[in-house]
Amino acid sequence: MKSEELNKLVFGSWPLPEEYLIELGRIVALWTVTEKILGLFLAKMSGYELNDPRGTILFNNHTIPQKIDTLGCLVEQYIESHPSLKEYPDALSKLRIAQKNRNKYVHSSLFFDPESKKIVVSYASTRGKLKTTSENIELIDLKRVVLEIAEANKALYKVVLNREIPLPWEKGNA
Repeated sequence: MKSEELNKLVFGSWPLPEEYLIELGRIVALWTVTEKILGLFLAKMSGYELNDPRGTILFNNHTIPQKIDTLGCLVEQYIESHPSLKEYPDALSKLRIAQKNRNKYVHSSLFFDPESKKIVVSYASTRGKLKTTSENIELIDLKRVVLEIAEANKALYKVVLNREIPLPWEKGNA
């Protein structure tokens, strides 16, 4: 399909109502920031400057669990000499909650149930035995995940860079 034809397409509320798609997009966009800042912070704590490409080369392809484990080891090495690192357990807790809830929506099936007129998330767990779950969700559930990711990012900045970053709604720029 040519670009002109693509530009004429209007997806509207397909496959979900647009307000849900917007928040899902926000979750994905914010989580990519989380992945990138984890890589940058790993590089920083490994002794590289933030603009040094070696940090990206070393940490870009690590999974989130690998990045978290590596960051935890680095924190342990420097916690005595860098007081802000003492807040790492809180930042880690926020990060894990954000990751779990992000995964619930990004790695699951979301669909509109025409009978109930509700959005349903359906997911499965295969750890030891198969467990499937379906539940109705509201827009506020997705917004909560956006907030969790943003707060985890803010906590990571505080720990690693010892810098407070205001969130958009704290600055009045939301």
